[in-house]
Amino acid sequence: YLSSFNYARMLAYTERYAESLKYYAESIQQKNDYAPAYYNMANAYLKIKEYTKAEENYQKAIQLDKYDPEPYLGLGTMYLSQQQYEQALSAFKKAADISPKNFIAYKGIGDAYAKAEIYEDAITAYKKALEINPTDVDVLESLGDIYSRTKDYQNAVATYEKYIKLSQKNPDIYFKLAENALQLKNNEKAKSALLEIKSRFPNYKNMSKVDYYLSQL
Repeated sequence: YLSSFNYARMLAYTERYAESLKYYAESIQQKNDYAPAYYNMANAYLKIKEYTKAEENYQKAIQLDKYDPEPYLGLGTMYLSQQQYEQALSAFKKAADISPKNFIAYKGIGDAYAKAEIYEDAITAYKKALEINPTDVDVLESLGDIYSRTKDYQNAVATYEKYIKLSQKNPDIYFKLAENALQLKNNEKAKSALLEIKSRFPNYKNMSKVDYYLSQL
């Protein structure tokens, strides 16, 4: 069963998800109580958007090994993609219960709360995720966006600055930093971020807005 399972994983790794399903099924035929086969099969179904079959296989993996957080993370990701935020929360929270230091679980909880516009709980979850992995720029951006949306411009600016310390590749972060700094009337900080875009990202999609803001400073 392991040779079929490993071959299926190799196919999935090279994004041949539909093809991998045949070998996961073969592996399960040879040994029908091996949880990772169901979990990985579910992941392949999720990639090709066959959600019902993905859910069935995640649930089967959970039945076989209820102490593995991975199938719950898969379910959470699937529910989130379908905008089923309550189910996503439930799955991610279960993963966090099993594995309290699981970064993906707390990121998922934050994403589900953010999508459902329950911002206070989203902030708590994202902060927990950042305690586990302080250098994840995606979570920093999501957290900064929530601060901005809830008009907490001070924290938004501080969070975008943390992002920029870790990575200087995303012009959107400089732009968001500038807009939030302008809300705080911190024109120097805004100007510095906008000039950074001008010099480093000359083809930036919002350059007309950048020029407009600079003309007002």
